[in-house]
Amino acid sequence: MPAPAPSSSSSSLSSSSAAAAAARARLEPPGFLAASAARFAELPLVLTERMVQGEAAPASEAEAETRRRALGAKAWQVAQQQGMQLLQVGFMLYFMVGSRLNLWSIFYLVLMGSSPFRNLLGVNAAFAPFAAPGVDLGAAKLLYAALNLGGCGVFFWKLNAMGLMPLTSSDWISLLPVRTQVDYSSALLGSVG
Repeated sequence: MPAPAPSSSSSSLSSSSAAAAAARARLEPPGFLAASAARFAELPLVLTERMVQGEAAPASEAEAETRRRALGAKAWQVAQQQGMQLLQVGFMLYFMVGSRLNLWSIFYLVLMGSSPFRNLLGVNAAFAPFAAPGVDLGAAKLLYAALNLGGCGVFFWKLNAMGLMPLTSSDWISLLPVRTQVDYSSALLGSVG
């Protein structure tokens, strides 16, 4: 009797995993070591993702402390990410938008200038996934807000550089009241003689 053929599901799994490994090997940059990358993807980040999604509770106090540290580190990453965004927005507004008024410059100005204002209104929403007992988010929220205020400052600076901020007295002249004349004087037009 012939030997039974392997099931198609196990062969498709092994072929798909082999194909995935081959695809990963092609996409890895030169000098990439999977062992060093695995070191950075250890328990705290996996644990953090699992805890944020509410799948499991920590089993021990050490695991709870690891979770608090990981949540705090993730909150700092979110806060510091705004600094990188501030540099990008500053670069785009200074070098790439220009100082002339046209459709593209106004479009980019509104697009890049609205982001810090939206972020300031959503500080608590940005840090909601990291709120847990024992995790101090005050300093991270403060840094997040300060960097977004810096983004607002860059936006207002660019508005001023483009001449769109009404800062001179001539910009407000239409709001000055018109003086009414109290006296009228005229010269007598006639001959004296």
